[in-house]
Amino acid sequence: MTDGPAQLDRAAVAARYGIQPQSVTVEVRRGSLPPPDGYMGRSPWWWSSTLDGWARPGRGRRTKTERTEG
Repeated sequence: MTDGPAQLDRAAVAARYGIQPQSVTVEVRRGSLPPPDGYMGRSPWWWSSTLDGWARPGRGRRTKTERTEG
């Protein structure tokens, strides 16, 4: 048996990021999560290694830190 990356379904990805399983699809469309590595029927799955290097942006996160003078 090899110790390769785990295959994660939508529920496992949701648990990993603290979101609802149905929100995983929305987050993929927004680009907040990477696209699935594959599908089992119509159900998406991801390798754990795909998600390991992916930092999900937080809500309300500022993308511009410079202050402009007005």
